[in-house]
Amino acid sequence: MKNFKIVMILVAAVAMFCSCGDPEAPTVSVTGDVNEYDLANAEQPIVLTVKATAPKGIENVYGDVWGIAGNDTTSIGQLTIEDFTAGDSYNGTIKYTMKKEAVKNYEKVLFQVVAVTKKDVEEAGHFEVAIKAVTTFTWERVNGANGTGLAEFGLEWKSNAKSPFAIIKPVTGAKLYILQAADYAATSLSAITFPAEAEMYNNVDVNLASKDYNDVIATVYNNKTYVINVKHCDVASTSAKQTITGNYKTFDGTPAAATTK
Repeated sequence: MKNFKIVMILVAAVAMFCSCGDPEAPTVSVTGDVNEYDLANAEQPIVLTVKATAPKGIENVYGDVWGIAGNDTTSIGQLTIEDFTAGDSYNGTIKYTMKKEAVKNYEKVLFQVVAVTKKDVEEAGHFEVAIKAVTTFTWERVNGANGTGLAEFGLEWKSNAKSPFAIIKPVTGAKLYILQAADYAATSLSAITFPAEAEMYNNVDVNLASKDYNDVIATVYNNKTYVINVKHCDVASTSAKQTITGNYKTFDGTPAAATTK
């Protein structure tokens, strides 16, 4: 009998919280201007657009941010509602900045906005942002052979030249662009100003034992655009093995504004 009472209490609690079918319940919709957060970026701002109405008015609006990994959901923040005024409806925007350190362990971020009536009837709207893991590359050249790991990007590394620098060129059918370091933070191709095509990328000095870089290049190949952040080069003590590493992003399609040679 004791267990039955506990179950009934839980059922009653759920019934009170759920406003499904309640004629006084608000309706809430939430949309956002970002669908995916690439962890290659330190942070990502998002603007949520909220629309809520209720037959007898809305008394309050609040919001929470949740990190989701598998079946686990964790509270990671609250939303700041700056433009709410009690009334029959609420149409507003909410700004929030997702930060890598806060979301890197989750598969997606869930934004929940709740509208509350004067009689404490609540209804929530939701919007999800997928978390995209950092993608890395390794390009390697051993004993003067052709470099490996570059084919996916439409690139080849067949030689080094004085000092010596790695000579990385686009293959037939690919296009290469030398971008600005800040371009790697872009979340769309339209946010990048593409310069004229380049014939080669040759800024990595493979004569040094070790060196960090922050170069950004792009290739257009097989109807995809790769934005590549070259981060580091290691050279074996004998100089027989040279390894270039970094991160990259993949965008479907090609940049409309790219300038041809």
